[in-house]
This record gives sequence, structure tokens and C-alpha cells, in this order.
Amino acid sequence: MKFLLDTNVLLIWLGDTKRVTPVMREAISSPKNDIFFSPLSIWECRIKAAKGVLQVDKNFLEIVRSKNFNELPFLSEHADEVKNLPPIHNDPFDRGLIAQAKVEGMTLLSTDDLLRRYEVSVKVA
Repeated sequence: MKFLLDTNVLLIWLGDTKRVTPVMREAISSPKNDIFFSPLSIWECRIKAAKGVLQVDKNFLEIVRSKNFNELPFLSEHADEVKNLPPIHNDPFDRGLIAQAKVEGMTLLSTDDLLRRYEVSVKVA
């Protein structure tokens, strides 16, 4: 199965190990699964860090890449898919991740149960 990690799951996996759920551990650790991250998550973290609402290491991207996750580029097709998403969620980063998962036929691994309301495969961790 192909999983796209939402930003919160990515952050939990990288540092808040007390919050790693069995669902996260099983999905991310299974050799049967391909795990992807989006540049949108890197961007979101950098924006939040610049605002002072999140702390991330100055080598955050290198840390993410060291986990051997696959990087899923954010393409024009992903951006265009947002037009088809109902206004369930206002967060532009989450909407971008939803669009990526939908276009690529992936399952979004998220902690946000609200995302299940979209017509995309979501596994809530």
C-alpha cells in the first residue's frame, strides 16, 4: 500500500515518539508499504517555525530524508485537483495533501478524522 504522511504524522514519527500510535507504527514500519512525504509538509513546518508556533531542526529536510521515505513532488495536477475538493477543511496544506493522495491513488495517513469526509482514502492513526 502507498501511504502519504500528513504533516502531523510526519512530525510525530520524527520526534514525538510517545504519540506514535500502533496504526502509525504498523503502516510506516511494514515492508509491504511505500511511505511518502510531501514538500508541502516541509513548507508548512518552515512557515510555522518562522511564525514561532513550531520548532524544527535547521536540518529538518535532511532529517526527513534520512528516514528513507519517498518524496512525492507537488505537481500542477495536484494543485488543480483542489478545485474538486468540497470546503470541508480550510487548511491549505491539508487540502494540498488530500489532492496529492487523490490524484496519486494513495492513502493519506493522518491524525485528523475530519479528512475522512473527503472522497480519498484516509487512514486515521
